Amino acid sequence: MRTKALNSMADYCSKAEHCTDDVRKRLAKFDLTNEERNDIVEWLTKERFIDDCRYAKLYAREKARFNGWGPQKIRFQLIHKHISNDIINEALAELTPEVCSDRLCSMLANKARSIKDDDPWKRRNKLIRFGLSRGFDYDTVLKSLPEDIASED
Repeated sequence: MRTKALNSMADYCSKAEHCTDDVRKRLAKFDLTNEERNDIVEWLTKERFIDDCRYAKLYAREKARFNGWGPQKIRFQLIHKHISNDIINEALAELTPEVCSDRLCSMLANKARSIKDDDPWKRRNKLIRFGLSRGFDYDTVLKSLPEDIASED
């Protein structure tokens, strides 16, 4: 059973990038002792099938680029996957603030076009909430508001 689980996990990890937490959850399906699970994870780590640092960097890059997530949302999701703070900080350091803020500006502009409310205060608040829900901090959202909305005070 152990060999089957090891081969299955090696195959799983070779097809896409996964973190240790993903592998541990998948190993729970096999009838193994904790020691056997730990041995499998240790072997996969030693053989570089899983690398949490590599995973976190890729995850941060892809979520920022394709999903438009901000650093706070990415951090929260990586914490949820039991990635260490040092690794998370290293992964988030690779995200350039300029690219993130450019992406946020375009998302807020698109969102502003879709808001039907005529009240400028409500439009502004909806955009701020949208930016915060995407994982950006309040100051960054305020700086990235479209000019016509940002000046509506």
